[in-house]
Amino acid sequence: ARGIDPKEHYKKLEIQEKQSITMEDFLNLYMEKHKKVHNKEGTIKRDTPRIRNIILPFLGTKKISEITEEDMISLQDHLSNTPIQFNR
Repeated sequence: ARGIDPKEHYKKLEIQEKQSITMEDFLNLYMEKHKKVHNKEGTIKRDTPRIRNIILPFLGTKKISEITEEDMISLQDHLSNTPIQFNR
């Protein structure tokens, strides 16, 4: 097949697809496939507004692969004004 290993080709495509996902899309998948399966309802109710109101405004439109250390420091700086949120 023109010297291309199909398994390797699809593996690379899968990695590229995962890296091109936005933080918002990732968090939606995370909430649906992990949080709702592995966490209690109270935890979900507590964490959902934090994700929606804190993380998404800062990082929601960025691709996962484009999030930098500076982005994370900026988010931490913002949260340092609300100490109870900073460590959560």
